[in-house]
Amino acid sequence: MVSEKFLQNTGFIRDLCQDVCSSINNLMENKLISKEDKALLTDYYKMALSCTTGLAELGYFNKKIESSNNKKAGSLIENILKIEEYANNIVKKLWGQEISDIECFNPNNFKLCVRALPLNLLTLSRDVIEAVNCKDDFYQTTLISNRNIIVTPPNFNVTEDHFSFGLIYEVNNNNFIMASDVSSLCSVRNLNEETDNIRSITLNNKKVCINGNAVKLKTPIDLIVNNLDSPLQKNNNVVILKGEGTRPVGLFCLSYNTKKVNLLKRRLSYIANQLNLPLIEIDVLEFYKNNKDYFSSNSLARKIFNNYVDKLCADLQLYCKFDFKLGAKKLIGLNNNLRYNFLFKFVENINSFIDVNLDEKQTAEVIVEKFLKAVDKHNSLTKKREKANGEPLYFPNDEVFIALPTDFLD
Repeated sequence: MVSEKFLQNTGFIRDLCQDVCSSINNLMENKLISKEDKALLTDYYKMALSCTTGLAELGYFNKKIESSNNKKAGSLIENILKIEEYANNIVKKLWGQEISDIECFNPNNFKLCVRALPLNLLTLSRDVIEAVNCKDDFYQTTLISNRNIIVTPPNFNVTEDHFSFGLIYEVNNNNFIMASDVSSLCSVRNLNEETDNIRSITLNNKKVCINGNAVKLKTPIDLIVNNLDSPLQKNNNVVILKGEGTRPVGLFCLSYNTKKVNLLKRRLSYIANQLNLPLIEIDVLEFYKNNKDYFSSNSLARKIFNNYVDKLCADLQLYCKFDFKLGAKKLIGLNNNLRYNFLFKFVENINSFIDVNLDEKQTAEVIVEKFLKAVDKHNSLTKKREKANGEPLYFPNDEVFIALPTDFLD
């Protein structure tokens, strides 16, 4: 039964009705839908539209409804929720079909439901094994794809973590519960707790809640399309999977293009082998290249580039125990953005000078030695340029972009 308090949320129910109608209409256009299911969806759409029209005719959406019609309005709303439940059975099939099979993973075309894990190299193996063996009533996952690989991990501070990695979960016809394309938040409430303006489902003694409308009808495509206005910066979705019958089928990590020195990838490869699970590596630089059309401004490109270099430097620092960003501050004549450019070029060249026969400690020593030499070489060339142009010169800082004679500035 629809509660009296829920009945008062006319704005929320209006959005729910409209989204159910819209979602069913979109489902009918999906090429993976069978003829039989499309015929069912056509009937569901007519029923949902009729219920929505009935609520409007009662004056419900304008709050002009007579008290004697409240019971009828409640019945129409219950029908909308039932229609969503019926159509959910068809949507479950789509999730089973559209989620990628990691046995034939294609980095240029994939959809995966993943759960990010916080990074602690000291306890990495234990943390991953515990996460794999964890049995919950439900799993909160995020849909990533070749159009969006951003992961917003729940319950830990992403700004303090230098890598994105975690588990890949299977999605089949039976374990998809609901999803939201407007929020990555999920909460668990008591069974008797009221949950106005949010959608919920009861699993054992837990009431699992997410924000959004028609959450049982959202397909992978819906989640991807809704975040395409800014795919390089956000991925605001949550996918709830039933705990029973759901298992991790692989590990994933985002790769930052330093093949031998990607310490996290090397450790995860070992752990994945122990667990007999595949490790899926997603190349972040390749992702940016494939989505370059979304670099809508120079400031956005610079922001994303700097963030990418931050990841590269964090990767190197983890491996070499040396702060490369701090070392770059010794570069003469470069402001902050130009130091980022220098760091990027250095990391891009690492794979060309690393001897595969060196062990981890020797490799780290070579990288640091090469970096210090590169900084010294740059500074030496800059001083020669200074003399050639009439010393002394005032070199760039974060406000001044080119070297200028001090006399000119004075």
